[in-house]
Amino acid sequence: MERQINSIVLNLGMIIFLLILPSGAQAFKDGSFSAGMGYYSQNVMNKTSQAEDGSSKFLGEANYPLNLKYDFLISSNWFLAPQLSYTLFFQRKTPGDTAKVNLMHLAFLFGKNFGSDLVPSFDWYIGPGLIQYEIQGAGGTTVMNNGTSTSTFAVPGRKSTIKKITTVLGTSWSSQHVRVGLDLIFENAFSSTKRTQSLMLSCSYVFGGGFFR
Repeated sequence: MERQINSIVLNLGMIIFLLILPSGAQAFKDGSFSAGMGYYSQNVMNKTSQAEDGSSKFLGEANYPLNLKYDFLISSNWFLAPQLSYTLFFQRKTPGDTAKVNLMHLAFLFGKNFGSDLVPSFDWYIGPGLIQYEIQGAGGTTVMNNGTSTSTFAVPGRKSTIKKITTVLGTSWSSQHVRVGLDLIFENAFSSTKRTQSLMLSCSYVFGGGFFR
């Protein structure tokens, strides 16, 4: 089921991308506010596994955050765009439903509209961020394999929080009020042993410009 959802999200993103390439809208727009949903693939390419059989997958663990972004013009087509991603409605469950994982990522993106007469709606951006994983244990007990038989194990019921500094590289395309973005998010970017990377594909509706002015 999860693989089917991942495939649908990626295919939808590619369709939207192909539809908006000829557009003439600016990607960053001073004073604009955007809201939408994202597909956040955690630990992509790291070949981590939480499956019982130990199998790994290229796209990592899937999260579905709500995305909010606001654009501020700095100078000559350069923008500062704070972006918040938060799994408010779709918290990820761990294998065996022993815990729920809530993801929140706040990034401060510095970017520039870039394009030509053919692709004027393209932009790119880079910036630092802070990501927080909140893990809420389900409590109680669970039955798991133990050698050739099964045993009952206690499941922690407490909440734990992990915070990390991130570095974001990304690009997006816009058409009228629709924005599709692709972000590469590094955790511990300057550590050769602790560095991980995630991908986020997002689709948002852009509410014009001039808010809070």
